[in-house]
Amino acid sequence: MINAIVFDLDGLIVDTERTSLESWEEAYRQAGFELPLDLWQTTIGTWGAAFDPVVDLGQRRGRPLSAEEIAARRDREWELAAELPMMPGVAEHLDAARSLGLSVGLASSSSRRWVRGQIERLGIAERFECVCTRDDAPQAKPDPSVYFRTLLCLGVDGTEAIAYEDSNFGLQAAKGAGLRCVVVPGPLTASSDFSLADVIVPSLADVDPQTLWNFIDAEYA
Repeated sequence: MINAIVFDLDGLIVDTERTSLESWEEAYRQAGFELPLDLWQTTIGTWGAAFDPVVDLGQRRGRPLSAEEIAARRDREWELAAELPMMPGVAEHLDAARSLGLSVGLASSSSRRWVRGQIERLGIAERFECVCTRDDAPQAKPDPSVYFRTLLCLGVDGTEAIAYEDSNFGLQAAKGAGLRCVVVPGPLTASSDFSLADVIVPSLADVDPQTLWNFIDAEYA
């Protein structure tokens, strides 16, 4: 029986994957380079990946980025994300969870400051009983620790919860913690391997939440 829904943030609730990429593309172009998209895609849904744009850009231009430059890049990410709306269908799925009495959590590999800033800006912070970030977990997705932490906070087992993700790393993390997972691919993750997903939908707006949850519950009962 499904008792909880757990959302990812970046690329799922709000399209900050795109604005984060835009911010770093600007930095690379200002230095006379192009940001390799294939390398950037290896960072989506995680942190501490093998590819680090701070390190890579410093190496390309022949000197490390200063603390001021890194801070300016973070400020630019906040600026670009400041007006982003919620992704289609998210509000309806949050509403459905509340009407059915389901617990709702958020599991993200982003920082607590970033996650809290985004959900407060969108006016949905109070909709989540538990918000777990990379500050709460020893390792980032695809490690399942942030999901285990969220399940513990919600007081449910993985078999009672459904995760919503947009990246392969997020999918692996959710499945590793025993959750069933709905994947909503974004433009930057559409070519990823989502073979582990229980359901793939192009947009949360395209599916009725209760119908989706009933289908998953019946399929995996």
